[in-house]
Amino acid sequence: MSRIIQMVWIPFVKFGIVLLERLTFERRLAKHLKSVISTEAPVVLDVGANTGQTILLWKKHFNRPTVHSFEANPALVRILKNKNFQDVTIHGFGLSSKNGTMPFHVNALDLTSSFEATDGLSAYEKMKARFLGVQLNQLVQEVITLPFRKLADVLNEIGLERIDFLKIDVEGHEYQVLQGLFYGSKKLNITRVQLESHSDVTFRTQDQLQIEKLLGDEGYGEEVRFKHAFGSFEDVIYKLQS
Repeated sequence: MSRIIQMVWIPFVKFGIVLLERLTFERRLAKHLKSVISTEAPVVLDVGANTGQTILLWKKHFNRPTVHSFEANPALVRILKNKNFQDVTIHGFGLSSKNGTMPFHVNALDLTSSFEATDGLSAYEKMKARFLGVQLNQLVQEVITLPFRKLADVLNEIGLERIDFLKIDVEGHEYQVLQGLFYGSKKLNITRVQLESHSDVTFRTQDQLQIEKLLGDEGYGEEVRFKHAFGSFEDVIYKLQS
């Protein structure tokens, strides 16, 4: 597939994925959120904001959500800021287990860009390359060095007294984000955590068992799972046990 055709085809693929997710996965998720969150003014952390899909979900189904969105990709940060969302703060940096900089892999399909590299062996990666019309070694189009911070440090600066929902979708870097959230002795008032479980993508440093142990140690138990509209991966919501 020529470069010009790719420039048209790949955005079309993303549009189709986002639309399908909105009609299936997001509907099931929103129904659950409305059933378990009583306030119409929830405080939400959106880690891995992309172009604002999670922001739109919360604004559609709740009257007065306050959202803090985190996105590392500078191109997507510009898009988010240009949308001028009300009651939404855009944080233009990544989150991890420490403060610093590291390589960020900008994918042809920006939904899957990440601080993590894949080994290119999973069936999902091969299928994605075929569907996008690129070679496996063309899935990552650019590697750039970007800043990241520990989420606990950011929350201390923001000074939020409660957080109703934390969504983390960072393509294989979820465990490191959680490490940067729970590294201190201060207990955080975060009621629910939503994570994408990458069972069909081979990230070099991903370990789902580590994630579940860390959340369990912090008092969280699994509440519900929702399968995505494509692939074999799903999102898991964990609730802080009282």
